[in-house]
Amino acid sequence: MKNFKWLFVGCLLFSTAFLMNFNEIVVNATSIRSGDFSYYELKDGTISIIKYYGTDEIVTIPSEIESKIVSKIDEHAFENNKLIKTINVPGSVKIIGENAFYYCKNLEFVFLSEGIETISRYSFSDCSKLKKINIPNSVKTIEDLAFSYCISLESIVIPNTVTSIKTLAFIGCCDSFIIYADSNSPLREEAKTNGFIFNCINHPQIIKDNEPLSPTCTQDGKTEGSHCSVCDYIVPAETIKATGHSWDEGIVTLEPTVTNEGEKLFTCKTCKAIETETIAKLPLPQTGNTVTNENESYKIIKPGTTDGTVQYSATKKSKTTITIPDTVTIDGITYKVTTVSKNAFKNNKKLKKVIIGKNITRIESNAFNGCKNLKTITVKSTKLKSVGKNAFKGINAKAKIKVPANKLKKYKNLMSKKGQKSTVKIVK
Repeated sequence: MKNFKWLFVGCLLFSTAFLMNFNEIVVNATSIRSGDFSYYELKDGTISIIKYYGTDEIVTIPSEIESKIVSKIDEHAFENNKLIKTINVPGSVKIIGENAFYYCKNLEFVFLSEGIETISRYSFSDCSKLKKINIPNSVKTIEDLAFSYCISLESIVIPNTVTSIKTLAFIGCCDSFIIYADSNSPLREEAKTNGFIFNCINHPQIIKDNEPLSPTCTQDGKTEGSHCSVCDYIVPAETIKATGHSWDEGIVTLEPTVTNEGEKLFTCKTCKAIETETIAKLPLPQTGNTVTNENESYKIIKPGTTDGTVQYSATKKSKTTITIPDTVTIDGITYKVTTVSKNAFKNNKKLKKVIIGKNITRIESNAFNGCKNLKTITVKSTKLKSVGKNAFKGINAKAKIKVPANKLKKYKNLMSKKGQKSTVKIVK
């Protein structure tokens, strides 16, 4: 109990002495109110701001008040202000005092002008929303805990002019806090001690980690990666995705048929790689469809891959001699040619000779009508069953129709009176 009593007395005496000293400073300083600020005059004739009374979110500290230069922001001047979000400090201010902006919990942006020299202890401590502050080249000293527990401050740039940075100036900032400073800055140790990232402003030793690799059509590439051997600065190599092939329009190397698939070859215009593509089989032609073989066209009578039949319809070329084949192969299917169609050679003035294949069973009307120079028709078929009206009308008057010997009598009956002149002979 006795010890406690003496302790209480000691504390009382200390407090009394402190208050007397504080009162002496205030009395001697003479606090003056001017608008939103109060201040006192310093020995050199400049003034120090003691208190801000305004309610603005954006505050610009004047460089002069009542024609007196503002050279200092005093201790606790803005402490615990809950309204200010942005503060602008003029270059006339040389010292930002201890706890000047302590616990300004909504302060986000601080803009310091060239001229400021000292940022004192706890100046911006516990400004939990502070996102950005610049350090001018005029600053020489950043004291203990100046920015401690500014948990929203992600980075800060410290110029070379700062010659004194006290211990734990940035303790308690965010986990990924980055300090940008000269490679010789004492903040390297500060960063290391507190687990911060230290990045050189000048990066004196950039080391290449890998050569850049251009992407190809099929392989990814990489950008150049590098790091500074002095600080934590890293430029990681980034993947560049493969470009993919740039194929040409391709060429058909194997035509598709009804029975077989085709093939198309593509070449990459960049790397010359090749790729093949299957071409689907052609659809099976149906009755009435027209199919072509070189310069001749045929019409499907009976569809099929093994037993199909067609009729000879026309030719695109003007020939003096034409052979109507026994069979024709189109798109991989071989058809029997069984009919010479209506008007197949009508008015063909150049035609002189026709050979009719072995599988013809019908010659339809007007098949050779108007072929005035046609002098020879050779029928090899023994299967002919019908000849249409005017099939031979207008052929040469001296024409001969040659038929198989054993069909002479029957074919004379089939071919008589089909428009030809009486001078046309049917012979074996």
